[in-house]
Amino acid sequence: MVSGGSIGLNEACKIFFGDTTLRSVPLGSGNINDTWLVTAGEKRTVLQRINGSIFRNPENVIANFRKVTEHINGQLQAGDFDFICPDLVLTREGQPAYCDSKGQWWRAQTYIDHVSPPASGIDSQSAYQLGRALATYHHLVSDLEPDSLTEVLPDFHNTSRYLSEFDAVCAKVARSGVDVPADCFHFVNSYRSQVETLELGYAQGILTNRVIHGDPKLDNVIFVKSGVASGLFDLDTVGSGLLQHDLGDCLRSACNRRGEYSDPNSVRFDCDICRSLLKGYGESCLTPLKIHDKRYIFDGVFTICFELGLRFLTDHLRGDVYFKVAERGDNLLKCRVQFALAKSILAQEQEIRSLAVAL
Repeated sequence: MVSGGSIGLNEACKIFFGDTTLRSVPLGSGNINDTWLVTAGEKRTVLQRINGSIFRNPENVIANFRKVTEHINGQLQAGDFDFICPDLVLTREGQPAYCDSKGQWWRAQTYIDHVSPPASGIDSQSAYQLGRALATYHHLVSDLEPDSLTEVLPDFHNTSRYLSEFDAVCAKVARSGVDVPADCFHFVNSYRSQVETLELGYAQGILTNRVIHGDPKLDNVIFVKSGVASGLFDLDTVGSGLLQHDLGDCLRSACNRRGEYSDPNSVRFDCDICRSLLKGYGESCLTPLKIHDKRYIFDGVFTICFELGLRFLTDHLRGDVYFKVAERGDNLLKCRVQFALAKSILAQEQEIRSLAVAL
């Protein structure tokens, strides 16, 4: 909990629940928002403080969350879908959110009883379930107009923008006599042109925007006790984007079984996990993907991996101002892990493309 957090939490509990003495415990290990599980008798509610440093307009995050969850829940009532979605919990005065005396925004949602992902990490079965959950989500929001949602993280997947920021930071640190790690610098410059593929596909009208999740990873899957994925958590980054952004990020995170904090030399992209995840997605995709959507999935995986590594590197050079770190050097390590994963993706390009086209 950050400084002053208990005061803000008490204030929010009073507004949402009318009681500051309720039992509240930190929930999850998210890197962005601060989250508590609030218990009142038998009722449990998730209460979150939106990180205003990341989301400059928290009210838009909450509005998007409300629009998407209400749309999905409307779809669930009208059809037979194996999917769970939280509901927004209003304040006692019927408001969707609350801005406290320090200008911090709070939002509450229903708690969904679930089990944690496998402690041993992702395997073929959980990868298959992740694919199922993402495909069902994409179907449920497929008729929601992307432009009806507000862009909460402007240019979130604009790789050209991240490259420009990297170049500017490199020039700045160079003037101060700081060296950019040579291996990372070389990798970025070697693949600059390759990561423009998605942007070009969109500019040419081959790819189109749709409503995406924005952070589809195993930790955000709602697993029921039977081990079946029944939904997705963390809808703060929902918005307009490419299908390849979601599938690319999903595969990037799932197919690195070593995780972000590991020896870069041990990192590889696991094509068996990729196969299982895409199988789950394909079998639950109620609207078959067009061939050009499939052909760009590989580019989505590589681009997102490159992009995230680039963001870690830029933040390291800036002094760790965006991503939370335990110690200096964490962002550089995570950058090297992503770049090692990107190299493994390139080495298996034909197999990954074949798996995607077979969807």
